[in-house]
Amino acid sequence: MNDAIYMKCCYQELSFNDWNSFPKLTLPEVNNRNLFALGVNSNIPHHESLPLYQMGDVLIFEEVTQQNIHLCQHKTGLFVAEREIMIGQYEMKDEKIYLVLNDFKKERFDFKLAQKFWKLFATYRHEQ
Repeated sequence: MNDAIYMKCCYQELSFNDWNSFPKLTLPEVNNRNLFALGVNSNIPHHESLPLYQMGDVLIFEEVTQQNIHLCQHKTGLFVAEREIMIGQYEMKDEKIYLVLNDFKKERFDFKLAQKFWKLFATYRHEQ
């Protein structure tokens, strides 16, 4: 998702989870994971612990599955819904998993909600 797609989603011309309308990025890696590339945009709500990324940096997220959920605790994650997107941090509490944005906003993880929860897989930083 680049800035142009992000703005179309904000103006409700597209949904944040309208995957087929987004440009494709091919990575030189063979795998069976569902990946989502997100161009850094300071307007996307994000957790305060997120490192300082610059415009031009790309965050690559992989879909959270039963095979990788154990790697999510205290890691950066992404929540995507039709009209909402946020970058948070995964936290476990009372045997439940949440993607936390801040003290007021968090989303409860559920395996039934396919392609809504992602975990940071790789970062491509813009060199100056």
